Amino acid sequence: MNEITITVDGQIYKVTNQNNGHKYDRAITAAGVDATEGRVMAHYDKLGGRIQDQNGNKVENGNFWQAESERLRKDLNNLKNKSNEELMDIMRNSIDNSYVPSSIYNKAKLELEFRALTQKTDSKSDTDDPVKNLIDIQRQIDKLVGLDKKGLLERKELYEFKDKAEEEIKSFIDKTDDETQRHFKKITSGWKNVPKPGFTNPGEAEKSLAYIVDFIDQSANRLTGKNFKTEVYVSAGRPFDGRKQLENVFDTAQKEVFIVDNC
Repeated sequence: MNEITITVDGQIYKVTNQNNGHKYDRAITAAGVDATEGRVMAHYDKLGGRIQDQNGNKVENGNFWQAESERLRKDLNNLKNKSNEELMDIMRNSIDNSYVPSSIYNKAKLELEFRALTQKTDSKSDTDDPVKNLIDIQRQIDKLVGLDKKGLLERKELYEFKDKAEEEIKSFIDKTDDETQRHFKKITSGWKNVPKPGFTNPGEAEKSLAYIVDFIDQSANRLTGKNFKTEVYVSAGRPFDGRKQLENVFDTAQKEVFIVDNC
């Protein structure tokens, strides 16, 4: 078959194949598997194939490929919204067809690698880092103690936090050493007091939470070799935690800050 009819955007066009260097066959190959007629036409246009409208009038070359190139530019550079399968198709097409630049191949490859890294990072839950959890609990304690000193902490709130903190520690305690697990079992055994109504008296929260603070200090020291009362620990791969710690230091320092890098 020599004359072939193609419909693009509702318009009918006629192209040739056998007497035209088999450009239509070559366009199908270049467009890829499952390509639309519009994409096939664009590649046929790129090859300089003869195009006629439905009335037999010659259509100037260039417009179809120009439109496809613009679509590709916008589509291929918006990689973050594509699925992994679509990214892999782009990489395959970059190898098999010249219409996908090698730079797009590299971008698609980097996007896939970034997703794999992000997924690996996200899959590592906070419970995999007991020290991070201890730091978070200590921050919550600091906040409650601050409210307590101002007389704004409800006693019910304090006791609810103690139960919550113990449950959080229980969720990752099995990832710590034997001594830390024994320590936790010791401090959480025994009777629990029923909280009285009203607000705490200044200093009450600090006294009530002292056993958790002591557990955090001793556990962190066993796990990291650091003294949390005099040193600040920032988990690897969490630079923003370090920045937050520094901001707190600068905000609370009255006169000067002396920092020693032991790395």
